[in-house]
Amino acid sequence: MRNNGRRRRRLRLRLKDLKEHDSTLFQSSGLALKQGEKFFHSLDVKQIKCVEAKLTKVGQDMESLENKKRSYDRAYIKQHVTDNRRRKKESQMKERGSRLKTTFNEFNEFMESTLETR
Repeated sequence: MRNNGRRRRRLRLRLKDLKEHDSTLFQSSGLALKQGEKFFHSLDVKQIKCVEAKLTKVGQDMESLENKKRSYDRAYIKQHVTDNRRRKKESQMKERGSRLKTTFNEFNEFMESTLETR
């Protein structure tokens, strides 16, 4: 995405330069081309169209990458939260199991001691 950002800045700069160059090809009134500048004007127009098309494509690519990144982030966060919940639940189950064992062992000891005293 950084490369696309750099590419976008360069294309914008190139577009600005082309438009400035094209504007110098016109007479001071700005209505007609200077004599002999028709070829350069047509070349500039073609290049401007090409640069604008590339700029549009880069913008679409950046938007697509941002959408994919958002989608990935959502999936990663969901998975991360699910993993944490699973780990927490497993640890709670282990604690419950150890507490039940302790309670069961205490009960057995109590029963044995009451049987021995009889």
